[in-house]
Amino acid sequence: MQSSEDPAFFSFGDWTVRPSQRSIERQDERVVLEPKLIDVLTYLAGTGGEVVSTEQLLAACWRGTFYGDNPVHKTMALLRKALQDDARSPRYIATVRKRGYQVVAKVAFADARERATVSRRSWNDGSPFRGLLAFGSDDRDVFFGRARATAELLRAIRRSDADGCAFVLVAGPSGCGKSSLVQAGIVPALLGEAGHDGLRATAWTSFVARTPTSPLVDTLAGALCRWAPGGRPVFVDSERPALGKALVNDLDFVIERIEREVPAGNGRLLLVVDAMEGLLTQASEQVTATIAALDRLARSGRVIVLGTCRNDFYPQLMAIPGLLALKHDGGSYDLAPPTQGEMAQIIRLPARAAGLHFGRDPHGERMLDDVLLEAACRHVTALPLLQYTLQALYEAKDEDGTLTFAAYEAMGGLEGALAQRAERIHDSLDARAIRAFPRLLHRLVAVAGDGDGVTARTVRWIDIDDDEQHAVRQLIDARLLVSLLEDDEPCFTLAHEALLRHWPRVAEWVQTHRADLRARARIAEMAARWSTEGQRREHLIPRGQLLADAKRLSREAHPPLDATQARFIGLSLRQARFTMMTLAGMAAAIAVLALISTFAAVNARKAERHAEARRADAESLLDFMLGDMNERLDALGRLDLLDEVTHRAMQVMGGHDWKSDAPDAVLRQAKALREIGEIRFARGDSDGAIEAFQNADTSLVHLVAGHPDQAEAYAERGKLAYWRGQIAFGRGKTDETAKEWNNYLEQATLRAKLEPDVPDAWLELSYAHNCLGSLAQRTNHAEDATREFELSSSLKRRVLGMQPTDRKTWLELADTMGWEASVEQQRGKLRDTLSHYMQEREAVLAARESGDPTNLWLYRRALADLHVARAHADLGMVVQAESDYTAAATTFAQLVRDVPDNRKWQRDLALTRSQQGWLAYGVGDTALALRRYADAGDMLQKLLAVDAKVSDWRTLLAVNRTWESMAHLRMGELVPAAAAVNEALGLFGDVPATAASNRVLRALADMTAGEIARQQGDAGTASTHLDRALTELRPRAEKSTDPRVLDPYVRVATLLGHQDEAAPYLERLRQSGYRSPAFEMFVNHSNQGKIQ
Repeated sequence: MQSSEDPAFFSFGDWTVRPSQRSIERQDERVVLEPKLIDVLTYLAGTGGEVVSTEQLLAACWRGTFYGDNPVHKTMALLRKALQDDARSPRYIATVRKRGYQVVAKVAFADARERATVSRRSWNDGSPFRGLLAFGSDDRDVFFGRARATAELLRAIRRSDADGCAFVLVAGPSGCGKSSLVQAGIVPALLGEAGHDGLRATAWTSFVARTPTSPLVDTLAGALCRWAPGGRPVFVDSERPALGKALVNDLDFVIERIEREVPAGNGRLLLVVDAMEGLLTQASEQVTATIAALDRLARSGRVIVLGTCRNDFYPQLMAIPGLLALKHDGGSYDLAPPTQGEMAQIIRLPARAAGLHFGRDPHGERMLDDVLLEAACRHVTALPLLQYTLQALYEAKDEDGTLTFAAYEAMGGLEGALAQRAERIHDSLDARAIRAFPRLLHRLVAVAGDGDGVTARTVRWIDIDDDEQHAVRQLIDARLLVSLLEDDEPCFTLAHEALLRHWPRVAEWVQTHRADLRARARIAEMAARWSTEGQRREHLIPRGQLLADAKRLSREAHPPLDATQARFIGLSLRQARFTMMTLAGMAAAIAVLALISTFAAVNARKAERHAEARRADAESLLDFMLGDMNERLDALGRLDLLDEVTHRAMQVMGGHDWKSDAPDAVLRQAKALREIGEIRFARGDSDGAIEAFQNADTSLVHLVAGHPDQAEAYAERGKLAYWRGQIAFGRGKTDETAKEWNNYLEQATLRAKLEPDVPDAWLELSYAHNCLGSLAQRTNHAEDATREFELSSSLKRRVLGMQPTDRKTWLELADTMGWEASVEQQRGKLRDTLSHYMQEREAVLAARESGDPTNLWLYRRALADLHVARAHADLGMVVQAESDYTAAATTFAQLVRDVPDNRKWQRDLALTRSQQGWLAYGVGDTALALRRYADAGDMLQKLLAVDAKVSDWRTLLAVNRTWESMAHLRMGELVPAAAAVNEALGLFGDVPATAASNRVLRALADMTAGEIARQQGDAGTASTHLDRALTELRPRAEKSTDPRVLDPYVRVATLLGHQDEAAPYLERLRQSGYRSPAFEMFVNHSNQGKIQ
């Protein structure tokens, strides 16, 4: 039995209820409830003893689908049986005749507040709603719906404090209520007389990390000066300058002062660092010093440090030196959006406390709170919109305190309230303010330099001109902006970041200016680092799109770049020109040296030694270009820079006697050809790559025939076989792939026998097994795949035993773990799949080098994030999946911006965007899903314009179009739905029987086409598509445990009315833990008879 410390619990009479475990307990009894029973019990517990109608329960727990009240009656009977309650003499839940149900048991939640004490008119301080503002510490009496999160976070704080590092980072989507949870939930709980479970704070302070009014350390110092336990300040305000210096240079002084003012046993001081994503825009030395200070404070035994951050910035935050270790030793808490039951409390209980009533729809007889609840539950980011709408309804309430339907409809409902009000305010601005508005947006809006996240800035009044000040005053009066004091400096910022997403005028402006905002942010960050770290050349902007953007911004930016940034860009441009001249010079040097040696050899026998020396110089330079420089540029993803140089070198080699009978010369030439092939492949020229690989292999065949003990020749032949197989694999030619990769295995085995003590030989052999495993998996030979992956993994671990700190081997082991995870997914072992992918990510992190991460490592981390995201999504863990997808997309986008010619990175970014769309579709955000599909489609079409033969790209686009069609179908848009799925079917074409996974994906497209035809009234076409999909999927599903097969099969069987046939396969999915949001929505709709 769990301890009462479990955070997700509340008491219900003499029972302890644990929603997260779906169980109720008392003494030695424990009963596990069905999901619907625990939902109803949790909802009733939060109603404060009010009578709840069956309609309310249907709206809250059955998603507002009204099909009679029998499900409620049946559920209540089962719930009473589990509680051992008696309807005639109730101890827990009473039936109120003709009205509904009422909780009569005493209910206490984990934050020690009894909901039964919420009574009408217990709040008399104006509106119980906060609009776009966060709830504060004085708003506890109207802060509802977060009892579970409060208890869980309090437990995390207590645990981190007990472990000696009292730091907890609260992460969650924008608008999920992080600041409100901390200020109205945690702060009052810890500051209460008894504190929480023995942990008590005597004073608290906070600061916002994105504040730009002073250096970050000085902002922290200002916050610490506001600590005053018992009215006695720990640091007086006059000490602020000295305290700022001490936080950098003398933390012992800071801690000694705190220990003197707050003796052991006298409670804790609480420090809240809000919006920690703002650290990403601050100077690196300030961030480093601030994190070091927070770390020391959290480990002092006197201070609790709480941070909040948006989870889309979480990966970048964890790259800040020191913060990852602080979070690891302390703790973190992922705040999910409110559940339906919690959302019902957020809507109803503050209104009850303030004596407000919800009106009834005069046409449909629905209550306004039910309508609000249903609208809020459609979107995971609805909380700011809901609070704003409730505040607007409060302002428009009638004389008896009723929030009316008329007001709700007039403001455009939940989605329209904020946008309509904001647009109305904008239109009311005078001409002077309207002209200044775009300039204000440039100041208020920040886009992270290495991601897509949009945040609000805090701006100082002294930094804006008179026209802007005029506009700001009007916007503050209208409550779209808020004025605040930061470090005694008057500032302003957006009332809530929801304005950036839900005000179309601003959202469109951000989209239009996103590239410039991102480029400007990255340039500012890089320039600050360059300036503070000795203005070293390696910190200048490398060649690429960012440098081009910097050049343009240096001429056109408004407001203009500062002097440091302008000089930084000027030096970066100068270095880029110098680099190009150097590369050109090196290429020319190779040619000149080779020509000199050739000329000398042909025209003067007496100069043979001199020519040999020149040739050796040329060969050495070529070795450098294809060795050290190649590795460095490969880590940056910039192999294209070597393309022209290598071509020139090979032209020289082709016309020169390079002693082709000498093994070293043959190997050098073969390696050069392989490098050319890799570069051409990376740039989408598969045919050119094959030509280079084949020429290299031809020279090596003759070498091996004459020198069978040449281990390096076998190594090169194996690599060439790998690349030929990779190209065939990408084109869907599985037989050719198998031939090449078995050749790869043969060559690698021969090399390992010749070099048993060389780690790289065993590593190459592991690669060959990994390739064959991936091919076996692609062709649905799971046992063969498992065997090959296990062999590959054991060989890599053997290499790590020989060189345990080798980062390259850790990355390769991560790759194999990823393949092992994909096999577990085919077997339907989704928890094991997630575990393997988490191990893959840990192995990638183990390969992290000191200093700035290379592009290669960033790519592997993004790939691991993408794998974990999909595994989380399959298990229905939406919040975690969204966070991991965002991390992957952010990193892929950064890589593509840095190296626009890398097709592999473009492909993976497109895949991530498409999967983000599928997740959005599953949680009901169809508009976002369509935007994601459009982004992915654009990227994939550009790739196919480079090389239309790559079947992998065609398949990804086909799947994307299929999902896009499903989204249009949900919205009732049959014409674009049909166009999208027809394009998908055209892209799939005639899929070979050996391409099993593609045939399953084509069946999904057929199923979608059948749904569309059915809705268009074309029964014949619908039957053709659906029967073809069923025929394809049925034999595959019979022996399969793979959700990628079972999911579409259950769908198509259900659409054809074969529910009994689908039932055992649905159960197979349930047993595997498969809870993909899109599939769950389909099943729910099918149960309700409204499949779409």
